Amino acid sequence: MNKLTIDEVADLLGCSDIPSKVDYRITECATKGVAAIVYFYEEPLNKENQKTTL
Repeated sequence: MNKLTIDEVADLLGCSDIPSKVDYRITECATKGVAAIVYFYEEPLNKENQKTTL
């Protein structure tokens, strides 16, 4: 079984039914067995913080 990568997590989120008004951020995780951490925000992020971190 192949491990899920952070790029695959980003692809999955891009294909999901998440409303376009919902801001989220993806970060790498050093914990064994965790591909990435996804943060969903209640309020829209400002332009500087809207970047996905890979």
